[in-house]
Amino acid sequence: MSRIYRGGLLGILFGVICDIVLSIADLFLRELWALARIPFEIIGAIFQMYASIDAMRTNLDILSSVLSIYHNFSSGLSFPENILQSISPLGTLVWIGFWGIVFWYIGIPALGVLFSILTDPR
Repeated sequence: MSRIYRGGLLGILFGVICDIVLSIADLFLRELWALARIPFEIIGAIFQMYASIDAMRTNLDILSSVLSIYHNFSSGLSFPENILQSISPLGTLVWIGFWGIVFWYIGIPALGVLFSILTDPR
């Protein structure tokens, strides 16, 4: 019991009843507070969903830019590829180095964005 009452059995009974009423009131207020927070939780979830969609859209914009750059490189440079490969083995090494640089600066960021889109738990 949280309080000590004098008066024998009636005081003890009053103390027990008072503790029960206070416990029920405390439980009621906690449940009421939980119910009052529900709309705010829903609004917060909506804002979080909007931020998640915006982040995903940004990642998709980055991926489309990277793919556009790659398309510009690959479509415009098919003719030099034939020339470089026909010159000598050195031309082939230069071409492999060029595509290595393209992959390093374009492919790896594209894979990073794709990986972040696929593994996003939201």
